[in-house]
Amino acid sequence: MAIAQVRNTSWSSTYTPTFLLVNFIWLAKIEAFADTATEVFNKFGSIIWYQEGSQTKASLDQFLVNELSKYLHNIDILAKAYSESGKFFVGNHLNFADLCVYDALESIVEADTNILNEYA
Repeated sequence: MAIAQVRNTSWSSTYTPTFLLVNFIWLAKIEAFADTATEVFNKFGSIIWYQEGSQTKASLDQFLVNELSKYLHNIDILAKAYSESGKFFVGNHLNFADLCVYDALESIVEADTNILNEYA
């Protein structure tokens, strides 16, 4: 169901204008990146902030080796599907999707500077 509908009085039915549908699709693409970045950040944050000592190191190593690659693979698939120029995740300009992924991965790169080498 569309958030905004316009009444077409000549046909007595409702329809969603094309420009709104395009914006909804664009926002859905951005939300896909934001959701993935949030999952990465929450998982990484729970390891860094709530675990202590050697347990943190072991959990972090497990996350970097086993789980992060799945998230990075998903981001890579989304980027190939939604990027128009290859420079930004959605469309041709910097947007919320780019900022979400940057924010999530910045802390992870501090933990392991080589983690993104295969995606460069």
